[in-house]
Amino acid sequence: MRINELDIYTDDSCNLSKEWLAKHEVEMLELSVTLDGEECPREVRDDLRAFYSAIRNGAHPSTSAVPRGQIEEAFRRSMERGRDILYVGLPAKLSSNFEQMRAVAKEVVSGYHQRICCMDARSATMGLAIMIEEAVRLRDEGQSSDAIRNTLEKLSDHIRILFMLDDPQYLKAGGRGEKALEHVARFISKLSIKPLLTINRQCSIKFHSAHRSRKRALERMMEYLQSMIDRVRDQTVYVAHADALPLAEMAVDQVRKTLGAQQRVAIAEVPPLIGAHVGPGAIALIFQSAQPRT
Repeated sequence: MRINELDIYTDDSCNLSKEWLAKHEVEMLELSVTLDGEECPREVRDDLRAFYSAIRNGAHPSTSAVPRGQIEEAFRRSMERGRDILYVGLPAKLSSNFEQMRAVAKEVVSGYHQRICCMDARSATMGLAIMIEEAVRLRDEGQSSDAIRNTLEKLSDHIRILFMLDDPQYLKAGGRGEKALEHVARFISKLSIKPLLTINRQCSIKFHSAHRSRKRALERMMEYLQSMIDRVRDQTVYVAHADALPLAEMAVDQVRKTLGAQQRVAIAEVPPLIGAHVGPGAIALIFQSAQPRT
């Protein structure tokens, strides 16, 4: 495969800017985000402070898959240009969108010689961004979609996400909490305890620990980071936040104290698609670990 014979697609949970995606020829398909049953206005969706403020003021957020017509139009456009397609996006365990992508891909590819490969990222936000950046690098080296997928599967196994919720009721209300977490959400929210959650290899959300203060929760996050990070790999540690910049900046300082002043650390804002399910005030550490997820 020659360079640029492969079109890469993702969704808007990936935390990469539209400018970056355009520069690197990656097409993003947007899922639907609603507030109180109405489509979230573009000006609110693009203004994260306004989006999270609306939720804090009582608006109920929800999300749904990319409309089938939009997927079909985009995929056919690539097919007609003679391009293979690699879609890497939001996990099937967290959204119906992945199954919709696969269903449309199966319909669209009929009658074309090109291939469509849909890959469940088993990650989101900057975890998905890490995978898309790697996919672009490999595509530009001329690697096939199969080779890229194999590399991304291994990479996904090592991407860790540990996140703290300001209020676990948002996770329950968003519909993405595991049933085993529902009782945790009920009493932890009332006690103002901050839960830490992880995402395992099967992309199930798992309870990690709970703490009586953000300070202690941050300390535990740093202990987790120190024990898990792949120190051999030259990497950036990401701190993602849902309208919690002061806490994110505190976390950045803690990462550098834990791993050394030379450690690259970057802050990213959690996009509405994910923010609708974790709620305002959430914060996450995202990095590559030495050992694969179980």
